[in-house]
Amino acid sequence: MTLKTAGIHHITSFAGDPQGNVNFYAGVLGLRLIKKTINFDAPEVYHLYFGNEQGSPGTIITFFPAPPGFTVDEELNELGHKLMLPEWYEPQRSVIESNLVPVEPRVIKQD
Repeated sequence: MTLKTAGIHHITSFAGDPQGNVNFYAGVLGLRLIKKTINFDAPEVYHLYFGNEQGSPGTIITFFPAPPGFTVDEELNELGHKLMLPEWYEPQRSVIESNLVPVEPRVIKQD
């Protein structure tokens, strides 16, 4: 089965240091800080958008300010034991899994 898409609109990630994020993407990479807006799912959090001069779809990368790390919906002792893949990647599971780098989870408690 071959899936075709019209393209990627944007990619979103997290940045622990928002000013450092702006310094790198705008200052070093030369992307334009297109806008700073709210996260519509959590209006108390802002959202930084970077892209080319026109803000063209496919050039956009966005960031939420957040400390390093991520949350998971699995038990910590189960993290990394199974890889969830979309149905169309299942035929390539063994190749994908053989290229993964092991991750050692650590819990960072915030005050």
